[in-house]
Amino acid sequence: MRNEVLFSILLSWVFCSQLCSAGDTLSASQMITENSSSNFVSTNHTFELGFFNLSDRSENRYLGIWYHRLEPQTVVWIANRDEPVLDSSGVFRISENGNLVVEGKSWSSQLETSSSTNRTVRILDTGNLVLMDGDGNFLWQSFLNPTDTFLPGMKMDANLTLTSWRHATDPARGAFTFKLDHTQSYKVEKQSKLYWVFDGLVDTEANSPMILQLLANNSSHKNAFAPPNLSHSRLVMNYSGEIQFLKWNETKWDNLWMGPLDKCDRHNYCGSGRLR
Repeated sequence: MRNEVLFSILLSWVFCSQLCSAGDTLSASQMITENSSSNFVSTNHTFELGFFNLSDRSENRYLGIWYHRLEPQTVVWIANRDEPVLDSSGVFRISENGNLVVEGKSWSSQLETSSSTNRTVRILDTGNLVLMDGDGNFLWQSFLNPTDTFLPGMKMDANLTLTSWRHATDPARGAFTFKLDHTQSYKVEKQSKLYWVFDGLVDTEANSPMILQLLANNSSHKNAFAPPNLSHSRLVMNYSGEIQFLKWNETKWDNLWMGPLDKCDRHNYCGSGRLR
């Protein structure tokens, strides 16, 4: 009887070492599934990573990051946005070739093949998911591979693009993108055609300085942090074509600013168009 109990304890330990998440860090021998005992949660409990679905009427599962314990669930990043897992069989782990993978669909961090032995993946308090080597160097990070959301600590440059969801319950790549162009202007494009331009230097909106502070971050991603006035704030390229600046007010998300404000704000919609 005693041997059976010891065997059961050992079996449970082995099973948990593979499926149970360990705080904010996952080693090469661990994984996250929809049936894991707990998700990945950042140290200060701001962000959570795990599998989720967007509708009770859909079996599609996504591996993503959202604000921990905020209701309604607010997703800020998705790995397999274009290729959902079609049931509850999804697995997130570090593969043998050193990449982050979502098994069940062909999402990968697409790094050069290397040993996974000393690699770990961690979710930071900024919401950045990072794959690190044994020396703590960032090999891959979600802040450089965003979906539709820009968070404090990210750096907006010519290599970064926010792409809208297709619609409210489909996070696949939509029609709208937000980016910084070669003239250092922030713009929204619809299917690669200019849709709207934000010139923050002449914009009279009260929250423009805060938005520019968010976008003008010059810190390294490794040392990024959210200034107090930008805590729990985000910039979102939404599926209807507006770029929105939202901030949590303890009970809900306040939409502090958005653009374009109306049809005539769109590029060349009302004659010459207005730029905001």
